[in-house]
Amino acid sequence: MKISAKRYAKALYESTHDASAKEREAIIARFVALLAKRNSLSSIESIIAEYREHSAKMAGTVDVHVTVARKLSAAAEKIFSSDLSKRLKKDVIVHTHIDPALIGGAVISYGDTIIDGSVTRAIADLKESLAS
Repeated sequence: MKISAKRYAKALYESTHDASAKEREAIIARFVALLAKRNSLSSIESIIAEYREHSAKMAGTVDVHVTVARKLSAAAEKIFSSDLSKRLKKDVIVHTHIDPALIGGAVISYGDTIIDGSVTRAIADLKESLAS
């Protein structure tokens, strides 16, 4: 039976979250050995991503990815973080990405939600409505 990255991540979290640093190191070493034994090392990046997501969820935080056309000022990042925290009613960790192809606006993603407020999306929507 193949075990999903999410299940591995949850099991690793449960095994490590109350452990000391030394215990955590030993648990992770055994975990990696187990992945190697099951030929699942290729899943390590997915497991790490799921672990981070589960750990943040347990801590009451949300990872939010904000993609913008140009680098945001520190003040703008603070506004994004504060506004998103209020809207989601959770502490947020904002990860900013630059994509000049967006022209302007932002694409915000967290969990399974994507909010595309980019100029590129607005232009595409306008083209579609004019073609109809």
